[in-house]
Amino acid sequence: MATCFLHIGAGKTGTSAIQALLPSIRPELLKLGLLYPEDIGGSEVKAKQGLVSGGNAVTLARLANKRGKKPAQWNEDQSWDWLKSTLLYAKTNDYNVLFSAESLQFGKSEQLIEIRNVINKHRFEIKVIYFTRTAIDYSISSYLQNLKMGFPSGEAHRSLSEYIGSVKVPYKRTITEYVDAFGKDSLSVYNYSACTRPLIPFFLDLVVYDNHNLEYKSPSLVNRSLVRAEQLAFESIIRTCNDGMTICREVGKHLSNQEAPREWYNERYQVAKTSFDAYSKTNLPLLTWVNDNFLDLGSQLCISSPNSKMDLVDFPGTSRYMVDAYCRIIEILGDKLHHADRVS
Repeated sequence: MATCFLHIGAGKTGTSAIQALLPSIRPELLKLGLLYPEDIGGSEVKAKQGLVSGGNAVTLARLANKRGKKPAQWNEDQSWDWLKSTLLYAKTNDYNVLFSAESLQFGKSEQLIEIRNVINKHRFEIKVIYFTRTAIDYSISSYLQNLKMGFPSGEAHRSLSEYIGSVKVPYKRTITEYVDAFGKDSLSVYNYSACTRPLIPFFLDLVVYDNHNLEYKSPSLVNRSLVRAEQLAFESIIRTCNDGMTICREVGKHLSNQEAPREWYNERYQVAKTSFDAYSKTNLPLLTWVNDNFLDLGSQLCISSPNSKMDLVDFPGTSRYMVDAYCRIIEILGDKLHHADRVS
């Protein structure tokens, strides 16, 4: 029986890098029996440029969570037709099929069951691929991603410690919805933090069974997290500038695909002990449940690990490179303003 793969994230586990690669090797994947279909919503445009995108299954994710936000032009019947025609084409040509979108992690079991029924009707086995990561690393990366994007929800946290003290790791919620819809045997959960192989070849081994002759060039840096010097600079901008969120969002777009100076990576993120204790109390039961029932890669989704780039402190701390980070932000803003002048 052919296989329908659903790659559903989670956030900050290399999804953007995977999605930046897949469109560039679509013909090669097809020769190996894997269809990576194009979405009807144009969500792959940025992926083809090596940038952050929604993947090739934003349309499917909207069917999986009908209460989520959708563009005005979204058409549910057209979305179902796209899914059915994609599956029919794959089945007719004896292809496996891969759908990838982080937004799929927000699917609701009731809608996922509808999707399951359509996939099963076309006689595909369903395999769900879900990457997680060590909890504190995930939560720090989640904060830094929101900070880099200027907190698009509009609720800017003033510090990493404030954010960590209130965050709830989403893994159990996502896993529960998917197990309710597809069953436990359909779900494979991997610890991104514990993967000893490079992510992309590891992922390709999951979805293409004979890929030894597959040639590809791994994408350059995609959607990296802020380092500590940048974190503190961004936080200062949000606190002191009236348009701080907009500045962070504009600068963050340029930093996402640029490497930070190597020496900046040696500085450790810092979280107040009181915030970390609150975080542990909330999340430890959730992580224990995932560790005991679903994790495939051996290493647990522990609250902290020897590799976690963080220190427990009772004050926010400083960075010896923060001034350098400010200078880089000003340089990026200057380039943008200069470009705008040329365009106008």
